Amino acid sequence: MAKTLFSLQQAFGNAKTTQNDNSSRFGKYIQLDYTKQNTIMGAFLRTYLLEKSRVVFQADNERSYHIFYQLCSARNSEEMKPLSLGLTISLHQDQFHYLNQGKNSYIDGIDDSKQFQETKTALNIFGIFQNLQIQLYRVLAAILHIGNITILDSIDESESCGIPFAFIVEFINKNLTRGSSPARFIGILDIYGFEIFDRNSFEQLCINYANEKLQQQYCQRKEDGIETTAYKLIKLKFYHPQSSQFNVTAESDEIDIQLMLNFIPHILGHVRNSLQQVFVLEQEEYSREEIDWKSIDFYDNQPCIDLIEGKPLGILSLLDEECRMPNGSDKSWVGKLYDECQKQQHFIKPKFSNSAFLISHFAGKVEYECEGFLDKNRDIVHEELIEVVKDSDDAYVAEMFLSEEERSGKSKKRQAPMPPGTSTSIGKASTTEVSPASKHLKHTVGSQFRDSLNQLMNALNATTPHYVRCIKPNRNKNPSFFDKEHVTQQLRACGVYETIRISTLGWPYEEFFLRFRVLINSKDIGFLDLTEDPSVYKTSCIKIIQRIMQDEEAYKFGKTKLFLRANALANMEKCLSDRILACHILIQKIIRGYLSRRKYKQVKQSVLLLQTFARGFLARRGKTAFLHTYRLAKKIRRTRAAIKIQKNVRAFICQRRYQRLRASVIRLQTLIRAHNARLHHGKLLRNAKVVVIQRHFKGYSARRKFKHIKETVLFLQTCGRGLLARKFTFLSTSRIAEDIRRERAAKKIQKIVRTFISQRKYQRLRSWVIQFQAFIRGRKARLHYGTLHRRAKVLIHVLISCEYVSYSI
Repeated sequence: MAKTLFSLQQAFGNAKTTQNDNSSRFGKYIQLDYTKQNTIMGAFLRTYLLEKSRVVFQADNERSYHIFYQLCSARNSEEMKPLSLGLTISLHQDQFHYLNQGKNSYIDGIDDSKQFQETKTALNIFGIFQNLQIQLYRVLAAILHIGNITILDSIDESESCGIPFAFIVEFINKNLTRGSSPARFIGILDIYGFEIFDRNSFEQLCINYANEKLQQQYCQRKEDGIETTAYKLIKLKFYHPQSSQFNVTAESDEIDIQLMLNFIPHILGHVRNSLQQVFVLEQEEYSREEIDWKSIDFYDNQPCIDLIEGKPLGILSLLDEECRMPNGSDKSWVGKLYDECQKQQHFIKPKFSNSAFLISHFAGKVEYECEGFLDKNRDIVHEELIEVVKDSDDAYVAEMFLSEEERSGKSKKRQAPMPPGTSTSIGKASTTEVSPASKHLKHTVGSQFRDSLNQLMNALNATTPHYVRCIKPNRNKNPSFFDKEHVTQQLRACGVYETIRISTLGWPYEEFFLRFRVLINSKDIGFLDLTEDPSVYKTSCIKIIQRIMQDEEAYKFGKTKLFLRANALANMEKCLSDRILACHILIQKIIRGYLSRRKYKQVKQSVLLLQTFARGFLARRGKTAFLHTYRLAKKIRRTRAAIKIQKNVRAFICQRRYQRLRASVIRLQTLIRAHNARLHHGKLLRNAKVVVIQRHFKGYSARRKFKHIKETVLFLQTCGRGLLARKFTFLSTSRIAEDIRRERAAKKIQKIVRTFISQRKYQRLRSWVIQFQAFIRGRKARLHYGTLHRRAKVLIHVLISCEYVSYSI
């Protein structure tokens, strides 16, 4: 049920901002009613300050409320076709002026169509069924279509979204509340976090004003021992803080502060200590123990709250006064702020702007633009428009815009139980006019919000609050990433640093020694002196700390107590657990060794006893058993001897066979080698004879060739000489030419002759070399042949003798 309620609230009241994809743009108070038996009997929901201006305007990279985009994602369904949100995919939600101003209408990882189905399911659960849902969708679709109409005299349509939102809250309360009064209840306040945007307006002023009030209440009222500081991861959807009596689940994706109110009558008188008193008591104890400590300055934001809500010169008071003026304007209101608030320390006038002002909040300085402050504070809808809507043919639309008095005449509403000091005016969503005569009686949004906060503070001060500080890890909306500077700034602004700075733990020396004495050797403690001199406890504690702790800033020694930081105490506990574990292991080792030795002795004694009984039994069996044993042993010895003889005989036979085989192989090798030697000798003889034949043939060929050349030369000489003689007789004029030819012929003849002589010398030398080689080779062959012949004779004699021996055998 809680998840369904959250999903419905997120659809109509959450939107995408630059800092959060699912930012809650309204505050809500959920009251869980319990019976006397501590069972849930019902619930009640109250809302605060819905940001209506987001319907008509969104900054860059922001969206309007999720429900509009969910409707556009389901435009092709049968029930949505009459709304003319687009029958094809080509008509996109960005074509609506009220949805495309942020220039980014999608959220990574979010399916609007799937979210729309969850919204429809939630509406059915809370009693808004199909017919009523269609009427609701028609109103929302009409808002989108009106945004695309250009009107010269602009009309603010933001109120049209606030009325359906309040109508849905009313239906939720009808289904959750019960008639009887609760015996006790738990209230969960889920309100805005501190906001600083590029352009801050009236909504941011109210939100930051609420955070100032809650911060003041947090710093002034705190129950003993109850404070939970939660560091929120963006990827976590829910945080589950645990109180002393209840387990409360609060949604924390888009909220910076959540207050869990536990209104239980029987503990209303419980005495609580203020946070500052706790700090003072701690510091007084440090002084008594002579521990050095640094004084802590506590931030007091009461002047900032007085600047905003003070009367008659506070910002909201001056704004209400300007709204009552006939010709009041934003600029004249800012001028009054400059005149009246300039002297206050938390108010700053910008140097380069006359339409803005700065407020120094506990979380930082914020600049507010005055444009639109008066209109948003008045929150007036023209009476003519209200009358037109009341006369609508659609009964649902007409009833939605009725005033509370007119609606109460038709149906009686159950008034939900309120906390002490609260009234029904808290969180009033509809601010329509009743009549012109009652305009001056109408409360402004700022005054209503201020009164609601004051009533809420009274309720908180009268009950037991539990706090959850949700810290935004980074500005980029990235999961599992912490921006150190951003987180530190938030922790400092929330006052968490002051709490952690003095969160040390004081241990009496005797108590510390009795707990951690196992961390030091017994000889270094001096147990004998403890009863006589209690100061030995402090000395022993000093030895323990100096042995374990290396950081001197992690501990301080007082007169009667030892002070440790949280991480130092955790380190001591870890060392203690490790030491105890080591002792456990040592004890287990000794005991297991003792048990193993005892078991071994028992087994050994049992074996010796069995051996004794067995030997006695064999001795008592008599002579027959002895003879049988003797014969069996003799048989075994004979068998072993026979096996040994067989082994030796078989070895002798194998050796003899091997020797015969080896001799046969050697004889065969000898015959083969002799045959190969004879073949080689024959080859050498043939080679020698061939060389002799070649020598004689080549000599004959050379002599024949020389004789032929000689005859040719002589013939040529004769012919040449005759020719020369004839030419000399008849051709005396050509003597010179003849001499030249003759000289050439002579040179040619000389060349031929010299060549012949050289060839002849070469042939002779070659023949001599061949003869010498033949002689040498023949001699070597004869020597080799003689050697082989002698060896062959020896082998033949050996073979003959071997055959004779074999025949004789």
